[in-house]
Amino acid sequence: MSNIGIFGTLQIAKEGLFVQQSSVSVTSHNLANVNTEGYSRQQPVISTIDPQLIGGIYFGRGARLTAITKSYDKFLNNSIMLEKNILGQWKAKETHMSRLETVVNESGENGLNARFTEFWNAWHDVADNPTGIAERAVLQRAGQSLANAFQNMYRNLEQVQTAANNSVVNTIASINRLAQEIAGLNAQILGTETQGGNANDLTDARALKLEELSELIDIRMLESSNGQITVLTSFGKPLVADNVSWKLAAKVDENRNNNYAVYFVDKSSTLDITDKITGGKLKGILEIRDTLVPSYLERLNTLAATLIAEVNKRHYQGYGLDGSTGNYFFNPVPITIQELTSTTGMRLYNAQVTDPTQLSARSVVLRFSSAPPQEPRYELYDETNDQYIFRIDAENSTLVFDDGGGDTIVALAHGDYTGEELAAELERQLDTHASAGQDYRVSYNAAARAFTVRNNGAAAATFAWDNADSSIAAILGFTGTENVAGGNAATSSRPAGT
Repeated sequence: MSNIGIFGTLQIAKEGLFVQQSSVSVTSHNLANVNTEGYSRQQPVISTIDPQLIGGIYFGRGARLTAITKSYDKFLNNSIMLEKNILGQWKAKETHMSRLETVVNESGENGLNARFTEFWNAWHDVADNPTGIAERAVLQRAGQSLANAFQNMYRNLEQVQTAANNSVVNTIASINRLAQEIAGLNAQILGTETQGGNANDLTDARALKLEELSELIDIRMLESSNGQITVLTSFGKPLVADNVSWKLAAKVDENRNNNYAVYFVDKSSTLDITDKITGGKLKGILEIRDTLVPSYLERLNTLAATLIAEVNKRHYQGYGLDGSTGNYFFNPVPITIQELTSTTGMRLYNAQVTDPTQLSARSVVLRFSSAPPQEPRYELYDETNDQYIFRIDAENSTLVFDDGGGDTIVALAHGDYTGEELAAELERQLDTHASAGQDYRVSYNAAARAFTVRNNGAAAATFAWDNADSSIAAILGFTGTENVAGGNAATSSRPAGT
């Protein structure tokens, strides 16, 4: 013991005091940050100093502070970030949906429902007194008020959409700022730990920034052995790697009604990632702007168009006080002529409604006039279902074929068909009129807009697609007369419906 001496004893006491002082300091730091957002509780790690061998006996040399660690659950932290991502998406929706709720609120006296009530009441008054000038004037004012209510609601919905569109820019700015700050914290953490320092508070700050970022956009994280964090978007593009950050940008896109598209910006290129974003505030904003508000606008447009068509249809048949008839109540929905980009000697220059009594908001029949008269060709296309529609009527419903029993005329049921429905109807009619032992199968290729008629019978069949008694050639895309041997098939030679 004498070899340790009084100096060694005092040194042990000194080290012990230092250890306890450091532990008290850590505890004080914990207490001071008990309400600090993102702070993780820290604790000192105390270890025994290796003993000293003196005279065959090991003498203790006290204790030392070897590290200050923090309480951290990686699984829990990742779970929190996932929930933050979902929370950010729904908070964004809640913000803009509360504005939508204000727009479509019908509890007051100035809503669309109240204007409808006034409008229908005014019609009842006119019906009770058709010659009353006052009643007709009230009806006109009620109609104008209703039109104004439609226009105001439409403008308010557009303002909600515009606000969401502007939020895209602000959110992208926040994402870029956080990515840059995380990259900066990565650099500080690496420098501190490389020099043997304690970076607990820096890693807490970084974790808080990562939570904020995950609330804005869906991200994935990778942590390297040296404590550096790489942040990726859910579709694999980097936002942060070590001390480097990447940026997103908002650019006006004509294909999105001049709204902002979101781009990932690299050194040499940009990539449109708008449709790849799957979570966070940015996703919620995009859903409001591109899906929810447009659905309300579409429903409002449909309601207005239906109202105009149905009211005009009936008003057109009525009479004014001056004896005139054929007048509209509302200005009719204008017909928009879309510039044709790929046609063969064809263009639509002008169009007008000549009989509103035949018009509804969802069903339109096109009839062409020309001087001198020409045979019109046109196509109907159902954009909602992404299918061509084939109309069968008295002008194109008959087909002549002969499979050994002489010329047989079949007639298809009138109506509007998809390609598959028309193929099934033709097959049904052929089998109904087929000679004994004959069997036919009809299919439709939507991509090529082509019909195929297969003769599964033994005898040959002759199809007169285009003659005096047959009118189905154009609708199916066939020309002339075709002989189809047993076991063979005939496929239309041009796009069906033209």
